Amino acid sequence: MTLLKRLRAFLSKKESHSSFVDPVSSQREKEMQLAIGLIEEGNALEEQGKSDLALQKYRQASSTDSQSARAHLNIGNIHTSVGRFNDALREYRTAISKQADYVGAHFNLGRTYMLAAQPEAAQTAFQTALALDPSFVHAYIALGNVQAELGKTEASVASYEKALTLTPGNPEIYRNLALTYSEQRAHAKAIEKFECILEMDPASELAHQGLITVYQRMGALDKVLEVCRHALQQSPDSVPVYTQLLFQLSHDVHTSPQDLFAQHKEFATKFELPLHSARYQHEPAGSADKQLRVGIVSADLRGHAVTSFIEPLLSALAVVPDVELHIFYNFPEEDEASARLRTFLPLWKNVAALTDEQFAQVVVDDEIDILIDLSGHTQWHRLLSFARRPAPVQVSWLGYPGTTGLQEMDYFIADHHFLPYPEFDACFTEKLVRLPITTTFLPFEAAPDVSPSPLLQRAYLTFGSFNRANKISREVVALWAQVLREIPDARMKLAGLPGLMDYQFLINWFQEEGISADRLDFYTRTYMEDYLASHKEVDVCLDTFPYTGGTTTNHAMWMGVPTLTLTGKTAPGRQSAANLLHVGIAEHFVADSEQDFVAKAVWLNENRSYLTELRMQLRARFAQSGFLQPEQVAHALHAALRQMWGVRCQGEPARPFEVLRQEEGYVCLPLEESST
Repeated sequence: MTLLKRLRAFLSKKESHSSFVDPVSSQREKEMQLAIGLIEEGNALEEQGKSDLALQKYRQASSTDSQSARAHLNIGNIHTSVGRFNDALREYRTAISKQADYVGAHFNLGRTYMLAAQPEAAQTAFQTALALDPSFVHAYIALGNVQAELGKTEASVASYEKALTLTPGNPEIYRNLALTYSEQRAHAKAIEKFECILEMDPASELAHQGLITVYQRMGALDKVLEVCRHALQQSPDSVPVYTQLLFQLSHDVHTSPQDLFAQHKEFATKFELPLHSARYQHEPAGSADKQLRVGIVSADLRGHAVTSFIEPLLSALAVVPDVELHIFYNFPEEDEASARLRTFLPLWKNVAALTDEQFAQVVVDDEIDILIDLSGHTQWHRLLSFARRPAPVQVSWLGYPGTTGLQEMDYFIADHHFLPYPEFDACFTEKLVRLPITTTFLPFEAAPDVSPSPLLQRAYLTFGSFNRANKISREVVALWAQVLREIPDARMKLAGLPGLMDYQFLINWFQEEGISADRLDFYTRTYMEDYLASHKEVDVCLDTFPYTGGTTTNHAMWMGVPTLTLTGKTAPGRQSAANLLHVGIAEHFVADSEQDFVAKAVWLNENRSYLTELRMQLRARFAQSGFLQPEQVAHALHAALRQMWGVRCQGEPARPFEVLRQEEGYVCLPLEESST
């Protein structure tokens, strides 16, 4: 080796030695290492749930190393997690300004744009992230999501398909593809993707729920039940799956009252009986005259139909001096209706995050005397808390038209119009308590005035339906079609339908019954004002069965439109009939058979003056009914609660009774001793 080569080799070695590093570079390296250490400390604090302290560390890191893009990214993540979206967006942009090719910052920027309801900006951010890293699977999924929200369904499908090529067998991608196909009304493709998920995971709740949604949009109730049963076979201990099955069975015309009751009792056998040893043991009751602590459990005290019924009654009951109302709200989010209720229901706890066992302990700790369930077998129920008997007296009411099936549920609140004595008592594990009326009703404050009958401007009758789409079965359409065949010039308006629903199956059903599509009109859900205003186009509503209307029936009456209903042999089949009976218009609108249903429709067509006159009287008649007498209903409910507590104080088992209004006030009588 020449001298020159040796010298060069020596200098080369020396250049890699720390003693020859530029002092400026050395300082920069120190700043970077200190910042990385602070960021790692912040990460550890975040894992411990100490976000505020973590934020301090990230800010120190940012001050220590002014070029640290990662510090700004982590600061942005904390802002996003607590909903400070504008602050988060600023931090992500700062991170990108310091490192333009920072893929994670572009992705998180897009994610926060989505949370901030800026889908176009989110789309750009995700596309930038993918340009930097074409293998970024989650960016393709997120891009597909935002494209679907923007209505770019073909682009959305392409993004999901690209993600699937990168991670074959990813169930989340299959799900998103399936939902996108469903929104395109490509139901067969949607079903295929959900079934792909089930091939990978036969117990996938995600796939089962997706299939239920698609089949409901197709009007295939039999398929919905098939999916529920398959899901239960795969997940026999799943309470939500069993709840879904019970709810769907209540809509099935082929399920007898006896079978429906048996299925509810089977729920108790599967889920309540194993908790027998976990039941709370309560001391003997104290004074029968004590102030009652009454707990109300519901996930629906928000913008939900239950609030329309119960708000006036709770407002009246809240001022009764010997009752202290405790609200156990079981939904993660609150809205304007929740805030309104809280103004007169201050003892309010959000318990949505608690387990059933934890919630039961809260009830015990609060020393609740009477615990009232407003959910039954609907989503977000707390029946497994009730199964532990956290309160001495337990009651089900209003939220679900049927028994809970639980042995630990003492009473079910109803009235004689809703559940006539003694026909329905054998269909409940609870003892039935009958008030003069089950509950109140709050008409929509901004409801438009009642319009004159459309019959005055037209030469034909217009029937309507505002019921949930999954109440409309093939059998329901067959009965409605009988009416339309008997009244050849009548039309049918089906409103309040989901925006993503494919109406073609309904058109096909009517055509199979000899009713052409030009006699039908379809309208999707809309804002409440528009929904109520659309009643001006309808003369008479035709009800569904075996799950009849309730809220829709009352809204229609408030708008001057009566509902023709077919009464059933189960509690869901009695809702509309009870409402019509309470308002006093049952004679021409409550049918006891399909033949009677059609005959009553024909009579209404032949007596159009009756309809036009009733229309302008119906709101006033509704206002005079018990639905708009909250103080009176509250007094009746108060009497029932005191009776329940009195029975408990006497050490006696629950027994059925009714509440009657007499001169001296409301009195409770055993049904066998009443005049009914």
